[in-house]
Amino acid sequence: MPIAAALMRRDKKKTLYRYELRRKYWTCALPIIQKAHGEDGSFSNVNPSRDNWLNGSFGIGGFYLCCVANYDAARAEVVFGRGNKQENKDAFDSLYTHKAEIESALGTTLQWNRGDDIKSSKVFIQLNNVSIENETDWLQMANFHADWTKKFYDVIVPFIKG
Repeated sequence: MPIAAALMRRDKKKTLYRYELRRKYWTCALPIIQKAHGEDGSFSNVNPSRDNWLNGSFGIGGFYLCCVANYDAARAEVVFGRGNKQENKDAFDSLYTHKAEIESALGTTLQWNRGDDIKSSKVFIQLNNVSIENETDWLQMANFHADWTKKFYDVIVPFIKG
């Protein structure tokens, strides 16, 4: 039993470390993201979190911008995450018809994940070889999150709202 208790304590410490690390990153990154989106922008009512993601809204329930900070990469996403799977797929499919125009405007290819086996779908871009564990990566990650979620807001969101 002492071994099991020790393992539980170790796992709890790892979890607390992970949560503390994430909260520190988002505390650093969020002002940069908020500044990019402006005073009343998508992330204006968001607070630092212990999760590996933060969501910003753009006025359509269930659809949102998402910043993800992992141990091996960072992502900026547009997520179709309503409770109704078919609504998500329909919105994704509608946006996908503008793929060439969107990628041309952004100057890069994006990842288009319809998520046929799951409820949500998303469009995203990923920055590899950065880690939430390396504070020296944080500014690069925060700028990536700020720049790309703002670009997504400016280029992709009008297609979703239209």
